[in-house]
Amino acid sequence: MKKAERLVQEISYLDNHHYFNLKDLMHEFGISKRTALRDLLALEEVGLAIYSEPGKYGGYHLLNKEPLIPINFTSSEISAIFFAIDALRLLTSNPFQQSYPRIAKRLLNSLPGKQRKVVNRIEQAVDYYRIPPVHHNDLLHQLLEAILDFKLVRFRAKQADKIIQEAQLRRLLYRSGNWFVEGIDVKTNKFFRYRCDLLVQYEKLPKDAPYTFDEFDHRVRQEQKNKQKVNFECELTMAGCERFLKNHYPGMELKGHRLIGTYIHEDYQYLLTYLLSYGSEIKVLAPAQLRRDYVQRLREIISWYD
Repeated sequence: MKKAERLVQEISYLDNHHYFNLKDLMHEFGISKRTALRDLLALEEVGLAIYSEPGKYGGYHLLNKEPLIPINFTSSEISAIFFAIDALRLLTSNPFQQSYPRIAKRLLNSLPGKQRKVVNRIEQAVDYYRIPPVHHNDLLHQLLEAILDFKLVRFRAKQADKIIQEAQLRRLLYRSGNWFVEGIDVKTNKFFRYRCDLLVQYEKLPKDAPYTFDEFDHRVRQEQKNKQKVNFECELTMAGCERFLKNHYPGMELKGHRLIGTYIHEDYQYLLTYLLSYGSEIKVLAPAQLRRDYVQRLREIISWYD
């Protein structure tokens, strides 16, 4: 049996034997004491926390009691996994309190030499660029924890200069270099979306959140239905169409060279800023108020150069 195959089987064995000694491994896998010791070192290198207890009745303890599930991947699948991790290398702020380069290094060290060389060649041949986080976010892990634990939170949103006494958080979003959190103000039953780096005085409350994920999403859909929506329409150049495909928001769609969609009053200023990002690749057609405000913003920009 090859060493890589034996290590995988040993991981399966240790999943059910958190206390063991060398004789157990030697008997189970038909290996020598020296090989068993080398295997233990290799298992520690791939992340298993193994504690050695010396003495006549000593042995080994597996400190991490979480399930150890060996998964076999093909070379193509392994390459795809490393490409995905590499694509996230600029995401220095994430909700998991983990460094993606460190994860990639640990995974790479667990691979046989041949597969490791393939991954190294791919990393040299393929690159992926994504906007890194504009702001550092210390709250991401705590926000995710509150979402998964279904607990209410309290915070002040500098973005809206507002204190939310009790809120249920639902989702973290990463877009254009910023992390956002969505939720419901339990006191007012109003949906919100705030930038995570603009949350201060954050506190996780002992109260349980009132809604399941499905109930939450249903309430938000009902709230959106009840809000008055305004239709808008723009004309895009070819370059503008490509920009739309790279970055657009829910409620928008592209029909030929026409950008059409709807907006609500709360999103009006965001929409104006979004449309201005198209530069000369867009012409705002309707409604008349949006067209007037768009032109006014353009005049304000031009006035900076007078």
